[in-house]
Amino acid sequence: GLNRAHRKKPDRINRIKEALVEDGRINYLVFTSQEEAYEQAKELYDAEILEYLGADFLPPSFTVRIKDDANVKSFVAFAESLPDTYQVDYHSGSFDFAVSLTNWINMISGILAVLLGILSLFLISNTVRLAMASRAEEVAIMKFIGATEGRIKLPFILEGMTIGFTGAILASLLISYAYNRLYEWFMTKGAEEL
Repeated sequence: GLNRAHRKKPDRINRIKEALVEDGRINYLVFTSQEEAYEQAKELYDAEILEYLGADFLPPSFTVRIKDDANVKSFVAFAESLPDTYQVDYHSGSFDFAVSLTNWINMISGILAVLLGILSLFLISNTVRLAMASRAEEVAIMKFIGATEGRIKLPFILEGMTIGFTGAILASLLISYAYNRLYEWFMTKGAEEL
């Protein structure tokens, strides 16, 4: 999330909230008052220090999530330009690392997809050869009654394609499920731990 901190007055808070919503680049917005921020700080820090400082030292803030990661830097510039803005926090190092990691994962996934595609072609080819070898007698009978080369190979090719396609579908479903679970965890619990 992106933390938006600003001054206290309710009309200023509402103006900033309206500007953030009207901008259209966010898909998540939560307001945290000074009192709520103080209560959250009590869970993290020594209560004696916080009592000395009081609730007023923590500013109210907005936490937002951006729809498209490509817009983060322009959104930060927009948020900093809003009147009555105290501070805009986003962890650029963490964000840049996450974007870089995502790019690498996408590149490696693409390479693996190509390699698995080539591997599946070999799997289909070998399945056809094994099926033909195990049914050599059937093939000999088909040739004897006058079946063409293409007519003899067609059932074996279809069998190999069916096996390869079924394996690809099952693998895709498994990867999709694992990805969605990981993404769901990261967007709820994982993001909170960062």
